[in-house]
Amino acid sequence: MLCGVPLKALIREHFNTRKLNGPEKLLVLCVSLAKNSDDVLTLQQIKKAWAKTILGLEYNPSMLYRAKTEGWLNCVGEGSFKITDKGFNYLGSITNASGPSGDTGSTKLHIFHVGKTHTFDKYMRMILQKAISEVLIADSYVDETIFDNLLDQIPTTAKIQLLYRKKQGAFDTRVKRFCHEFPKLTTKCHSSLHDRFLVVDDVGYIIGPSLKDAARNSSATLVILNKTDTKKLKSFFTMLWSQAKP
Repeated sequence: MLCGVPLKALIREHFNTRKLNGPEKLLVLCVSLAKNSDDVLTLQQIKKAWAKTILGLEYNPSMLYRAKTEGWLNCVGEGSFKITDKGFNYLGSITNASGPSGDTGSTKLHIFHVGKTHTFDKYMRMILQKAISEVLIADSYVDETIFDNLLDQIPTTAKIQLLYRKKQGAFDTRVKRFCHEFPKLTTKCHSSLHDRFLVVDDVGYIIGPSLKDAARNSSATLVILNKTDTKKLKSFFTMLWSQAKP
């Protein structure tokens, strides 16, 4: 959804160049050049459009190699490539949560099509790996897969609060074992919980399906909230948590 946005505007509104490495800056440039998600780009376009004054460094061929190795770009011919779903998803995970005002900003939507369960899980893992202080999760149906698929990516120093409506499989057994290494995890049951969402530090995410089923039998949507709406979501979670039972 960021395709075709001029590079300077894209950087100003969505990224902090000081926090991006070379391959990430290359990916940002590619997105700014692409008119849509299926657009084919060329190395010649990249070199011509590379702006040191905006990106902060000279172009280096190793950037393109790294971006391909990471799976962000896919070769479609000699000197030609497309941005992959993984590339778009990764870029979405490192965008600023708010717009240039630092307050309301704009929301961002990601769609994971049927069968893209692995892609969805990898995207979520990237989000969770960046947690610093807390992760708040509300998911109506959970089972033991949430620990190996997602939660073990969260730093052990971060507080984890998991709210659910119904637990399935070997959830109880796994949560006890998990807490030995992740002592800051607490879980509660809310009998009328239906929504699925999470908050990682100061960024909120609204998820269509349960985490364990996302993109398995139908497409999954994920909306990244701005700071104002994230605060509302955190307050909503706090209210639900206070009503829930251990």
